[in-house]
Amino acid sequence: MPTMAAVADIHCHEHMRGQLAESFRDVNRRAGVLILAGDLTASGQLSEARELLRELRPVTIPIVAVLGNHDYEHHQQDQIHDFLRANGIHVLDGEGVELDIHGERIGFAHLDQQLVEVRARLDVLVKQRHWV
Repeated sequence: MPTMAAVADIHCHEHMRGQLAESFRDVNRRAGVLILAGDLTASGQLSEARELLRELRPVTIPIVAVLGNHDYEHHQQDQIHDFLRANGIHVLDGEGVELDIHGERIGFAHLDQQLVEVRARLDVLVKQRHWV
């Protein structure tokens, strides 16, 4: 199975210019995919997502990401989502993606909280046999 690199809580903002790129450059030889697990931006502004993309330029392996609560703060999450997707990042929002990494198919999924809660309630109903 290919190696995966994961990072969370980047909290990227304009004043970080050049601070992360060198670290991200190294990931290409160490992993087959980079996972960005939420709080990509400091306060959910599209300008911060643009800065993140500049920092990610050295990355040549596939990138899979999910947004975190900080990415929603300025209500620009849709623009951030679309911007990152338009630039080749697999941003998951309640769906999944299957990637070919070093000849192996690897699936990634994002379950939103509502789906998790619905499934939990259904599991309880099934166990209690409360089917209508």
